[in-house]
Amino acid sequence: MAKVTVPPTPHTPLGLDDFTEPTLTRRWGRFWHVLRNAASELWRNRLATLGAVMVLIVLLVALLAPFLARYDPVKQNYREMLQGPSTAHYFGTDKFGRDIWSRVIWGAQRSVIISVLAVTVGLTCGVPLNQSA
Repeated sequence: MAKVTVPPTPHTPLGLDDFTEPTLTRRWGRFWHVLRNAASELWRNRLATLGAVMVLIVLLVALLAPFLARYDPVKQNYREMLQGPSTAHYFGTDKFGRDIWSRVIWGAQRSVIISVLAVTVGLTCGVPLNQSA
């Protein structure tokens, strides 16, 4: 009986045959091309650029909230209530002695979380409804 030998086929690990080097290079090249086009269009419209910068600032503040907030936003300190802006309290304190700067920063984080959840729920509910119509 004769043995039949089958030449080995080139196979990438995890069954990722579609992701060969030329294919990945083309996909990444296209991604960077689209990103550059979007950035140039954004830069042409000054109002859109300003809006994007503001959104990025809010996102950065929300991500860095634990490092930027100097005081606990809910801790009350009656000795320091109704103070004006100073180096100790950038925005001052409220009638319960809470630092307003810390409350604004932690509020930005909550706002970002709520907005991301709202968009996610809207997409989750809206896309299937749009597909069925």
